[in-house]
Amino acid sequence: MNLLQTECQSLVDALDGILTVVPGTGLVACFGLPKSHLDDPARGLFFANRVQLWLAANTELEASIGIATAAEVVADNAKTIYRAESFEMAAQLAVEAPSLKIWANEVTCRLAGPAIVTG
Repeated sequence: MNLLQTECQSLVDALDGILTVVPGTGLVACFGLPKSHLDDPARGLFFANRVQLWLAANTELEASIGIATAAEVVADNAKTIYRAESFEMAAQLAVEAPSLKIWANEVTCRLAGPAIVTG
């Protein structure tokens, strides 16, 4: 496990989410699975900000971060989130975002309220 993945796993565990490795693409942090919280969008933004800071301080890696929130129905025993609307939206935002920037969809920003980070 590389250092970035270890750092991300520690953060996701502390924020009660799950971390998935997408081979050849990157890491996906999901908040709201397996248990949802009213502040999941804020948790996602907090996570993204911490990862952004870690990347800037510890690596030359060219990486961008996409965050999306959408109302979704997911089975309790779901093994994958790759077909979820929020996953696809976050992936597209990450592709379009400049390196070391966080792009979030409007729903995430609205629900996160004062937790919104700029930078």
